Amino acid sequence: RDAQFGTHPLSFNPGLDPVSTLWRHSTDPFDADTDGDGMPDGFEALNGLHPQDPFPTTLAGPSTNRVVGFPAVGIRGDLDNDGLWNLREYEVRFLIDPEVDANSPTLLSTHPWFGDTDQDGLLDGEEDRIMRTNPLNEDTDGDRLLDGSSISRAGAMGEVESILRTNVLDMSEQIATNHFDQALNDLWMLTWQPGSRARENLPFWVPVTVSSNSPAPPGRWGHAAYYDPINVWEEDAEGALQPVLDNRSVVVLGGRDGVTKYSDAWQFSVRSNSWRLVESMTDSNIVLSGSYASTNGMSEFSAIPFFSEINTAPDLGPEVTCQDRPGSQRYLDGHIGGGWNNEYLYHGNLRSQFFKGEDTPLDRTDFVTTDSNAFDFVSGAVTDSVSVAGATVMPIGGGFSQAGMADAWSASGWRFTLVPPDAGEEEVTLNLGADCVQVFSAEVIFDVAVPPTNDLPFEIVFEVSGLTGDSPGDYVEEEGTAPSQRLEAPFFNSVAVTASVPADAAGPIVVDATEAFIELQDVFNGTNFGVVATSTNTNTFAHVVKDSASVRIISLPQYFVVNGFPTEPNWRSPTMMVGVGTSANAREYKSSPLAYDWERKTMVQFGGIDGNEIFDDTFEGLIEDVTPDDMEINTVTWSRIGTTNLLASAPAARYGHSTCYDAERDVVFLFGGFNENHEPLNDLWTYSVENDAWTEVVSFQDTQRPKARGGASMIMFGSSEYTGGDSRTTSNEKNLLVVFGGTDGD
Repeated sequence: RDAQFGTHPLSFNPGLDPVSTLWRHSTDPFDADTDGDGMPDGFEALNGLHPQDPFPTTLAGPSTNRVVGFPAVGIRGDLDNDGLWNLREYEVRFLIDPEVDANSPTLLSTHPWFGDTDQDGLLDGEEDRIMRTNPLNEDTDGDRLLDGSSISRAGAMGEVESILRTNVLDMSEQIATNHFDQALNDLWMLTWQPGSRARENLPFWVPVTVSSNSPAPPGRWGHAAYYDPINVWEEDAEGALQPVLDNRSVVVLGGRDGVTKYSDAWQFSVRSNSWRLVESMTDSNIVLSGSYASTNGMSEFSAIPFFSEINTAPDLGPEVTCQDRPGSQRYLDGHIGGGWNNEYLYHGNLRSQFFKGEDTPLDRTDFVTTDSNAFDFVSGAVTDSVSVAGATVMPIGGGFSQAGMADAWSASGWRFTLVPPDAGEEEVTLNLGADCVQVFSAEVIFDVAVPPTNDLPFEIVFEVSGLTGDSPGDYVEEEGTAPSQRLEAPFFNSVAVTASVPADAAGPIVVDATEAFIELQDVFNGTNFGVVATSTNTNTFAHVVKDSASVRIISLPQYFVVNGFPTEPNWRSPTMMVGVGTSANAREYKSSPLAYDWERKTMVQFGGIDGNEIFDDTFEGLIEDVTPDDMEINTVTWSRIGTTNLLASAPAARYGHSTCYDAERDVVFLFGGFNENHEPLNDLWTYSVENDAWTEVVSFQDTQRPKARGGASMIMFGSSEYTGGDSRTTSNEKNLLVVFGGTDGD
C-alpha cells in the first residue's frame, strides 16, 4: 500500500495522474493475486502495474465487487505500445517454460513498460504475437544471428531487420535489408485453359506477366486483398456491345515487410494487365475514425467484397429522358476487419471500415448516323447538289458577291438524327444532352469527292431549335440570312469551328468539333441536331459526298460521374455498429479472416489473437444497406453463433487460419492456422449456418494433405464467373477449394 514496496507506475511515467494510479489498498498476504486479474501481486508491484486494480468498492468485508480504476495498468493495457498487453507480458513465461513458478515476480516474463525486453530490436509483441521468437532471448535459434537489429549492439544485423539502413547501391535511400521473412510481389494464376497441358481437366499454375511499363507494389505479406468483378457493357447506337465500366481488379491493402507496415492500396487491373497505386489512400485529409489512418499502416487483417446498388441517374424531370441509359449500377466495397497498425493497436469488429477502390470508366463511342430523309442544304443563294462519279455531292465554298451586299456565303447543311441505321423513331436509343452524357470528343467527318484547287478554309457549327432543343427539318432559303435559319425561331448556333480542306486532297477530312458540341449539349434535348459547313471563299470550292458525312461522339454516361456517386477511392464507416447478445465481438484482434456468405449477406469469423488471448469463438456480422442510394452502409450487426449445442465439437483456439464460404455446400471452410502454443495446424473444418455447428472433415480419399501452416490464402474456385442481377453479385459453380502459401513458422 502507498508504494512502500515495489515500483510505482509514476516511476516509469511521471506524467501519469497520481490520483488514478494511487495504491490505495493493501494486498492480501494469503492471496498471491489480490485483485484477481490473473497477474500475481509481486509481478504487478515490481513492474509498475497496480496490485489492487480492479480495486474493492468497500474497505471492510468481502471485496468481491471490484471496479477498474486505471485501465492502462489493467490486463488489456499496453503501456509500452509493443502489441503485448499487460496480462500477456506476465503469461509469456508459460509458453517458454510450462513448469515455471506462476507466482514468481521476476521469472521469464517480459516487462510491461519496456517494449523490447531482450533488446534484440524486435518488440515483445512482434516476437510473441507474430514471429514466434523468444522475447527474452535475443538469439532464439542460437545461430549467433540476432532475432532483430539489436539496439544494444551497434551495427549488428538481424534475421528480421527492424531498422532502416543505407542502400549501398543508392546512398540516398534508406531500406530494410536482410529479411529472414522475404516478402514477394509476384502474381500467379491457377487456370483450366485448354491446351497441351490440360490433361484430364487438371489445373496448372501460370505466372502473370505484368505490363512492362507498370509500376509494382513493394513486396509484402500480411496484407488484405479482394477481387472486384464489376464489368459493365452496354449497346451503342448501332447495337454493338461496348464496355463502359471495367473495374475488374485485385485490390491489395496494407501488409508488411519485416516490421514495416504499409498504408497504401494497390489495384491490379485485368484490362490493362498493370498495377496502379491508389494515391488517395494516403491523403492526409482522410479521417478514418482512428482505425485505418494513413500514417499508421495495417497488417494481419482481412477483407471481403461487399456488393450493393445505387441509383445514379440524375433527376432530370419529366421533360428529359436519357434513353437506354441504366439508372443504377452495382458498386463494390471491401469490408475490412481486424489488424495491427504501426502503433501496435488492434482493430476489431466495432471499428469496421469499408474501402471503395478506384473506378475505371471507359470512353464510350457513339456513332451518330445521318437520316437521309431529313437531309437538306442551306445557302445564301439557291444551289443544288450534283452528281460526281455516281455519288451525290454537296459544295463547300464557291461563295459569291451580289450588288449592294457584302461578301455572301455558301453553306451546306446536314441534319443528324440519333437513330440507328434502318430503325424507326420508336427505337431511339441515345440522348447526348449534357444531363445524359459526358462528351470527351466530337468529330465531324466529310468525304471529299472533288478537292479544291487551293487550300479551302471553312467553318462548321452545330445547331438546334432554341425552343425545343431539337433540329426541325425545314429551312428558310433566303439570300443574305445567316446559315441554318429555321422556320421555328429562335435557333441556336454553337461556336464556329475552323477547319480546312487541303488543296488536291480527296478522301476523309476529320474536324475536331468537341468544343462546339459541348456547347450544344447545354440546349440539346432531342434526337436530332444540325451541322452546317460554311465558307466565304469565292475562289475555290470542294465537293463532299452527301451521304458519307458523319459525326463520331466519344462519351461516358453521366450516371457514372454525377449525382454524388463516388468514383474516386474512399473510406467510410457504417452508420451504426450493433452487438447482439454479447459484447465479446467488440474485442480488438488480428489474424482472424472473414468469410462472406453471399446469399445471406453476412460475414462469418472465427478465432483470432489480441494482446492477451487466442480465441476459439465464432461470430456472424450482418451488413445492411437499407437505402442504397445514400451511399451509406447503414448497419453491421454482430452476434455470437455456434452456441446452439455447447457440447458439439469446434475448432481449437487459433490465429492466422484461412476461411472461405462455399455457396454450393452452404458451409464455411476453415483450414490450418497456429494454436495457443504457436504450433502450425492443418486440420479442416466446416461451419453450417443451418445447423449452427462446426464439423471436422476427417475422411479423405487418400493420404495427401497440405503441410501444417498459418497465414495461407484460401478461395473457392471453379469454371464460372461472377454473375449479377439483383442488389448483390453472387458467385456460382465454385466447387474447388484452393489454398495458397502461408508459413509453418520455421
